[in-house]
Amino acid sequence: MENDTVEPPVLRSSTRQLDALPNPDASESSVLKTKLEPEFLDTNLEGDNTFGLINFVPQDEKLSTDSKCSGCVPSKCCTYITHEIDTPRTIREFDALVWKLAHANVQLFKEEGSWYLLVNTVCQNLLPSGGCGIYDTRPMICREHTNDFCEYDSPAEEGFDLFFDCYDTLDAYCRKRFKHWDKRFNNPRL
Repeated sequence: MENDTVEPPVLRSSTRQLDALPNPDASESSVLKTKLEPEFLDTNLEGDNTFGLINFVPQDEKLSTDSKCSGCVPSKCCTYITHEIDTPRTIREFDALVWKLAHANVQLFKEEGSWYLLVNTVCQNLLPSGGCGIYDTRPMICREHTNDFCEYDSPAEEGFDLFFDCYDTLDAYCRKRFKHWDKRFNNPRL
């Protein structure tokens, strides 16, 4: 009898949280702020409740891979998706990407020669505790994700060749790359 199973896609290391920024007021254990969906937040937070706090363990106290996920709340690997795209080459292709980055929570990066769209969006099955609400039936990409070296250890953008967090950063890149960038409005064939 022939084996009907299909090998699932391999999860690339590029699927990492990108919007965490160091808090300059943090102690040695460095606290990072990460933007979250409003319905995911603890309602007891005071003031601006669009941010949740993630406590990171100092380098010399790093958690083992067995306990790392439980120390990473709000489970950074569950707060975004990435999608590999064809390498953009033309003004028109970059113009379409600028349009995409004009939308909330959409970013773009290049890693190891491949280009990716990144959408910051929290998994609908992520529990407030950081656990998975469908753990026993979670998709293969979640099952195969390894935390040997993940978003918890280092910000993903440190390993990117290029990273564009918004319309303005990609537009500035295109202005340097294409000397006729603004002429695309007058010549739709560019």
